[in-house]
Amino acid sequence: MRRNVRQIVTSAIVAGVGLTLVAGALSAAPLNDELRVLLTSHPQIRSAENTSEAARYGIEEADCAFYPTMALSGDTGAERTDSPARRATGEDAFSIRRDKLTLTVTQNLFNGYRDDAGSKAATYSAREAQMSLYGTRMNLLFEGVSKYLDVLLNVRLIEIARQNESTIQTQLELEDERVQRGSGITVDVAQAKSRLQVAKQERVLFEGNLKAALARYKQLFGHIPEPSDLQDARPDPGLAPASLEEAVQLGLKQNPQLLLVRFRSDAARERKRVAKADYFPSLDLVGTLDYQDNNGSTRDIEREQSLLLKANWEFFSGFKTRARVEAAARAYAATNDDYNFASRRIEEDVEIAFAKLETDVKRVELLQNAVNIAEEVFIARAKLREAGKGAQLDVLDAQSEVFSAKLNLIKADYDSRIAVYRLAQATGSLTPQRLNVAVK
Repeated sequence: MRRNVRQIVTSAIVAGVGLTLVAGALSAAPLNDELRVLLTSHPQIRSAENTSEAARYGIEEADCAFYPTMALSGDTGAERTDSPARRATGEDAFSIRRDKLTLTVTQNLFNGYRDDAGSKAATYSAREAQMSLYGTRMNLLFEGVSKYLDVLLNVRLIEIARQNESTIQTQLELEDERVQRGSGITVDVAQAKSRLQVAKQERVLFEGNLKAALARYKQLFGHIPEPSDLQDARPDPGLAPASLEEAVQLGLKQNPQLLLVRFRSDAARERKRVAKADYFPSLDLVGTLDYQDNNGSTRDIEREQSLLLKANWEFFSGFKTRARVEAAARAYAATNDDYNFASRRIEEDVEIAFAKLETDVKRVELLQNAVNIAEEVFIARAKLREAGKGAQLDVLDAQSEVFSAKLNLIKADYDSRIAVYRLAQATGSLTPQRLNVAVK
């Protein structure tokens, strides 16, 4: 049976140890520290955190419906009463200062389960906002890792290009010495000079790519790093699930984008219950304390207390309730369809990411062998040329093959690293905890 992806990733990491950026351990700008700063300072994170916090307060607002409401109203001022009854008895108009104060306490007992559904809808909306925050963190982690590795890749390519340039320069000097001794051919010197110009052009191209990578790095992290200070970063092999089946199960279980759609669907279901509440009567327990002094034509203080059970039922609203329920039901059905589609997309993303990882890590193994073979051929060609039995063009071609093989190996190596992180993102495993990034 084939080795699982986790084993392949582990072997690829071991095979790529020789491709580190610089020799020795570095202490500046490690990936974990950069990601920690990214997750605490990036505007997208702060925006998602504020949105999640606002949704949490939405739960508190919805839960307020379970508590009684208390209202205090009153008025004071001059009042004049000139009624027909007073005039009929010959009494003058009644003028006096009046004061009135009313305290009303209302506790809803039943409203068609509106409050319960509203609270649950707010809870699911808060979870949706929290999943959006998790998804934003995961996307930024992947983008941060990608930008970090992109800088490392271009630095490494420049190193290889300079090594290639130096090797061709050495070959040029050796061939020039042969010409001076009379054992070389002038056209071989010209050929070496031509190859040297091509090597310089490739190095300049990589240097331009590095500048672009640094610009993208600055846009994300907010600062430009010193490339020589970046540490070589390799993913933990445990980030990659051992099999495609495990990867798909993880994606359908913990991918934040899928969970976000599920909570949105749950919230829509509860909003449908809220709409249905209008079909039911509303029952309230209402306590009233009323204080009046010289109100109307009644002199002196009057107090009144009451505790009443009040019912209200709008049993026909011109089909407005039916329309609301139908609209909420359609919205709920739409979110269910969204969830089904999102499940398919997540499964597709996981399968593509898994296949890409398998391909990349196998390419690393094959290209490592290609580099070894190309180096052996180059050494053999150089020895033949030194012995006067080979052509300079063959040596230059062999060096070009070594350079191309190393470039392909380095690119495949970094592609395989990115593929691990991409699969972890698709399965919902690319979390600060899994990357050992300490955030609050």
